[in-house]
Amino acid sequence: MQYRTLAFQDADRYNKKLARSLNLLTTILIHAEQYDRALIEAYKAVKLYKTLIRTDSSLLSEYLRALRLNLTAAELLNDAKRSIQTSEYIVGLYCELVKTFPDQEWNLADAAILHSRILAMHDRLPEAIRCNQEVIEWYQSHPAQDIDSTARYLLCLMEQGSAWDRSGHSDRALELIQQTVVVGKPYSFDSPIVASYTVGAMCHAGHLKCDLGHYDDAVVTSLEALDFARKVTLANIVDLVRSLQVAARSHRLSKKPDKVIEFMKDAIEIHQSDKMISISKTIRTNLITLPQCIIALSGGLADTGDEAGALVHAREAVSAALKLKTEPVLPWSAVEETYMLTLLNLSLRLLANDTPLIGLDHVAQVKEFYRKRLEKRNADHIAYAAVIRTHAIFHCALGRHDEGIALKTEFMELHKRLKLIFPSLANLVDIDWAGEIARQSWVSILSKLECHHQDQN
Repeated sequence: MQYRTLAFQDADRYNKKLARSLNLLTTILIHAEQYDRALIEAYKAVKLYKTLIRTDSSLLSEYLRALRLNLTAAELLNDAKRSIQTSEYIVGLYCELVKTFPDQEWNLADAAILHSRILAMHDRLPEAIRCNQEVIEWYQSHPAQDIDSTARYLLCLMEQGSAWDRSGHSDRALELIQQTVVVGKPYSFDSPIVASYTVGAMCHAGHLKCDLGHYDDAVVTSLEALDFARKVTLANIVDLVRSLQVAARSHRLSKKPDKVIEFMKDAIEIHQSDKMISISKTIRTNLITLPQCIIALSGGLADTGDEAGALVHAREAVSAALKLKTEPVLPWSAVEETYMLTLLNLSLRLLANDTPLIGLDHVAQVKEFYRKRLEKRNADHIAYAAVIRTHAIFHCALGRHDEGIALKTEFMELHKRLKLIFPSLANLVDIDWAGEIARQSWVSILSKLECHHQDQN
């Protein structure tokens, strides 16, 4: 860049222009999805602004932009160590900045929320919870005075609820998420951002009630979320999709598969709309919900007895998830779990269509995925336990009863250990598995087994 050479020759004259050009270059690189290089240029910009701001306070807004660009690039980069190191460094710079500009403390709170999200993304949940709690306490001592500050407070509550959820504390998470809904609802008709956050919190509450086995209550909450999402103006149409997703899940667990199919067809239609296509060009995470919706549609069809149609959509879901891998628009860490769930669903549909051997390796792959995450994500014990049971059923379906019995024993030992060290999580494991095997598609699969090794006991 020309300004680099000029700044080296005459720093006083050209350093400001160099810093601005670095901010612009970082923005371009982020939009071009070159996150590694974006972080390099963003770091150069923030170092330069850190020096310039000491003698020229008029550059404050530009410095704040440089700081924010570093956090954005760190969040998008698929490198846990660099992402966390960068966000820690940037939060430190915000702390220094607030000493000179105390009116910018809310920017520090924003940065801390994003730092917490980055920690949670990379399975540093205890640190994420501590960081977010400090921000919540700051907001409680500095009550929101306008829509913008309300939106930031809502985001903080939602992030904390999500972190507690992933830590295996669904009851605690539900309290925070319900608090978010109460705070957000009065402002939702005045702000699309607040409306989206509020609908997102209502959806999360519905999912948590499903996790806790409160299916009737979950149906009511999910339908309230869907109705509210349709009444307000949302900042992101994906929140309408998410309200349809939680409605589908609550109705699936309430044994109403026709409603699941209806909700998911609506959601997939939204994904094909011009509005969704347009906004997904900038909010890439929207794309993850498409394979998730196709999985749910596949499951709904299976529960009506249409296993052939369910298998078609199961394959479609895998293809949709793989597309996000082959055309990388998101960190793979953001997509991988959804991809694993598409493989698990495909395996179940293959089992139901009497070709279990093809799906066996997929189930083993999903089991290993969750096993690796157990140490850092307590809540993943729920999925891991379910996959162990599924793996055991596959082996018995193939006549490999010794392996099936061994896996059933592995599940029972896991459950016994959880009962001792985390009884509430063991209860969530029981609720999840009981809800799944009560579905008609699972009843049909289990009825085909020629043994009783996988009976509930």
